[in-house]
Amino acid sequence: MAYIPLILAAVIIAWFVAAYNKLVRFRNQIKNAWHQIDVQLKR
Repeated sequence: MAYIPLILAAVIIAWFVAAYNKLVRFRNQIKNAWHQIDVQLKR
């Protein structure tokens, strides 16, 4: 029964890591989209 809190903590930490990585991926996609707009405007 002592493993249940450890497993729960590991799941919560994994969820936070996954959420952070998703936010970073979205930030990079937004930066890329703006750079593509800049490229088109410079033509």
